[in-house]
Amino acid sequence: MYEAIPYIEKAMANDSPEMKKYYKLPLARLGNQKYEAELLDGMYKNNFDYNIIGFLRTAKTLEAIIESLKKSGQATIKIPMQTREGRWVEAEVEQDSYNCIYLGQLIYKNLIPELPFKFDGLSLAMCEIPEAEINKVVEWLEQNRESIVLNRDYH
Repeated sequence: MYEAIPYIEKAMANDSPEMKKYYKLPLARLGNQKYEAELLDGMYKNNFDYNIIGFLRTAKTLEAIIESLKKSGQATIKIPMQTREGRWVEAEVEQDSYNCIYLGQLIYKNLIPELPFKFDGLSLAMCEIPEAEINKVVEWLEQNRESIVLNRDYH
C-alpha cells in the first residue's frame, strides 16, 4: 500500500488546486503527518468529523475525540426562511450542545468498542445526556488512552 504514496503525491501535484484536498485524506492515512495534522487542526477550528477520525485511527485522532467531547457551547446553523412578506432571509437556529452531538457520533459509529458506558438511543438522539455523564466518558478516555484501540469496522 505504501508503494502508492509517490503516485498519489504526483497526481496531487498535477491536479487543480481545488482538487488537492481530496488527496490529503488517503495520504494522511498512509502516514503523512503533515496532512494528518492539517486535517485534524482544521477540525479543532471548525467541527469534528468522526468519519475522518475513524478513517485515520491514530493517537492524534484519539486526542481529537477527547477534545470534541470537551467542546462546550451549542451548534448553530443558518437556514433559509421566508418572511410573511415573501422575502427570503437566513435565520440562525440553535442545535444541541457540541459535546452531546459528538458523544452520539462516537457511540453510533462504534469507534471505541470497549467503551464501558451504555446510553439510551433516544437520549442520545434527543441530546438528553447530562454533562456529568459526558465528563465521565472524557475522564475514562483520558485515563485509558494508552490501551484504547480504535475500531477498524466503524460505521
